[in-house]
Amino acid sequence: LIQYLQSDYGDKLPGVLLKYVLKQNFIDKVIIGVENKNQLNENIKEIEDAPDLREFAGEIPDSILMPYKWPQ
Repeated sequence: LIQYLQSDYGDKLPGVLLKYVLKQNFIDKVIIGVENKNQLNENIKEIEDAPDLREFAGEIPDSILMPYKWPQ
């Protein structure tokens, strides 16, 4: 899944994913960590410049969906 997203969005992927989350009506707040004001401004610009996330037509494996299957 990550390889699919990375190949489609490249270095814009962080902005694309954050933009997707921010557009969800059921999410009230998003907390992101930054080290300084410049980094915050960069993150905001990435969201503004990001294309919308296209609908994923594939199947997401359980190794991604199930936290108990994530690497320790």
